[in-house]
Amino acid sequence: MHYVKISMRLTWGFTVKNLISSKTRESYIIPPPTTLIGALAYGYTKLKGIPEEEAGLSSAERVRKLILSVHERMVAPVIHYADLSRIWWYYGRDRKASFDAVAIGKVYKGISRGKSDFEAIYVVGDSDKARDVALAAHSIVRIGGSHGLVSVEDVEVGSLSCSKTDSTISTRYSFWEDLVNDYLPEGILVQEVVDYRKAQVGSYAGSNLRRRVYPYSKTLMKPVEVSVEIDPSKAVACKAGEEVLVVEVP
Repeated sequence: MHYVKISMRLTWGFTVKNLISSKTRESYIIPPPTTLIGALAYGYTKLKGIPEEEAGLSSAERVRKLILSVHERMVAPVIHYADLSRIWWYYGRDRKASFDAVAIGKVYKGISRGKSDFEAIYVVGDSDKARDVALAAHSIVRIGGSHGLVSVEDVEVGSLSCSKTDSTISTRYSFWEDLVNDYLPEGILVQEVVDYRKAQVGSYAGSNLRRRVYPYSKTLMKPVEVSVEIDPSKAVACKAGEEVLVVEVP
């Protein structure tokens, strides 16, 4: 297996709609894996010369099939904020317009003391797929909504080394909560997100949500490293360069 690590700068922050929110459009604090897979779609279509949508499905679905695992790390301090915005609807058949006031959640970033604001590691099966993901990554210009502009600072590609004997590890990158046996430290961010391995990108109706752990302290507002015991029947510890990941087994 191979990995592609992407380091990004956020312009101001982002908004990624939380699927469990109702009328109020809350945003995830950290972008979920499906958002990061979708971010590769535009660059991948240009690389392969394929349409952005095919048979009603986004090209992100092609990218999803390349990805074995995704891991995120928020480096910059972030804060969630919601403001009231006026939303318009236009009914063409009746020639009527209506509007409503909705609280739209946004995540603003602070000053990062690291080399980047946000990092993502994609795990793929072979070097050819890693090359395609790395090339597509250079075309990432936004995360989430259209105003969440980013700049890709660095793309790193390498071989992934995994060990079934290392059960207790320390990691700085996200993982599924049900892959570990330990209780998590207090204040660690956990979000309920779509499992990208089981749901098509953009087709989330009826999808079950899964708890994802992000080694980010909500109280200290900074990234942290967590030590966990991996369930060997569900996941393995893998090294992507200097970083350790909890990778779910197929």
